[in-house]
Amino acid sequence: MCAQKVVNVKIPPRDFEELSNLVKTGKYASISDAVRTAIRRLIKEEKEVIFNDI
Repeated sequence: MCAQKVVNVKIPPRDFEELSNLVKTGKYASISDAVRTAIRRLIKEEKEVIFNDI
């Protein structure tokens, strides 16, 4: 895996609790893992929108 950048973000407490619950249920290994997955999905969706607009 390539080097990763560290990004600090502030999220509402409710979102943090939801992420924590996803980790507790075993869906994700960590909150960082869940956030990385969400970012990858967002980038994929945005690329699809841009591609479809061309």
